[in-house]
Amino acid sequence: AMLEIGGRVESVEERLATIAAWADRARKLVDPSGDTKAFQHTASYFGSRLDPASTFNHARRLAGRDEALNEALDAVQGALATNRRIAVVIAGHAGVGKSRILLELAEHLQQRGIAARWVRDEGLVPPEAAVELPDGPLVMFSDDAHRCRDLQTVLAIGQQRAEPTVVVVGIRPWGRSALRVAALRGNVAFGRLLDRGDLPDLDRATLLGLVRDELGPD
Repeated sequence: AMLEIGGRVESVEERLATIAAWADRARKLVDPSGDTKAFQHTASYFGSRLDPASTFNHARRLAGRDEALNEALDAVQGALATNRRIAVVIAGHAGVGKSRILLELAEHLQQRGIAARWVRDEGLVPPEAAVELPDGPLVMFSDDAHRCRDLQTVLAIGQQRAEPTVVVVGIRPWGRSALRVAALRGNVAFGRLLDRGDLPDLDRATLLGLVRDELGPD
């Protein structure tokens, strides 16, 4: 992707390389324990959606998605351990459980001491936002990534960051074209996109179990 900065045109990669020299100094000006202009912590990103009293919330147990969660968790942990740069794709139609899987994945990783940051819903992530990220291994999440205006920059940061980094995106099936365009603009090879296909609908037994959890056995 090309950017025009001060009348000079440069690529996202060039911009990231330029800020790398002063990134450590700039990071000292950012509170690593708080949310930043481009990124949020898991709890603040989901906010009231983690409240069990809310009608639509993600506090309920994850059901029928163990296989998808474990595959994603294995892929992320393996990539971080070997410093392999990938973007894990969780795809599916609205309401199928993408966000819930991303949340569960983030919580599992945080329990293992791995930092997780979420791209704000506004999706504005300029290259210099890389300095807002904490040191050490990191997983960047972008839910509804097909709506993220700067998805190419998110992917590029995932490739260029010095420490082990993985990007995890949740997208609708029709959002894959936007993801591929962003990958091209961010100079990310399609082979780095780990896409297991669309999440299937939950079976009837699993759905009934969720209804019983909510309404009671009677």
